[in-house]
Amino acid sequence: MTSLKTALIVLGLVWVGIVWAPSSHAEEAEETKGRQLLEEEVLDLFSGTVMFGKYTDGRPDWKEQTSVNGELLDVEQEWVVVGTWTVVSDMVCYRYWEPPGTHCFDVFERDETYYFYLPGTDKLIAHSYKVEKRPMM
Repeated sequence: MTSLKTALIVLGLVWVGIVWAPSSHAEEAEETKGRQLLEEEVLDLFSGTVMFGKYTDGRPDWKEQTSVNGELLDVEQEWVVVGTWTVVSDMVCYRYWEPPGTHCFDVFERDETYYFYLPGTDKLIAHSYKVEKRPMM
């Protein structure tokens, strides 16, 4: 009887471990963040692209063109050049002239939406809702 009780307890613990065991951190990140783009993918995505997106902090939506020559244009300001963009270590980096500053982001893709995180963190800053390729720009 004692060995039957022990066997049932062990089976119960195994069942709880299987059913309730959390997935690995990497699997959770993959599910929530999507897949991180690598340097060549980031370069390809942003070269000649108009991207429309939303910030997570409630600021107005953004609409920017990242041209093939590295210029960053503000769509809402009638295509005025407002800075430059580049790819550094798998991150897209924007250098704005006014106000001056450089901002880099890890870029993740999930379900044809692009997510911008502070480098090396889970802090989501913005996401795209529309992407248009314009390779001549």
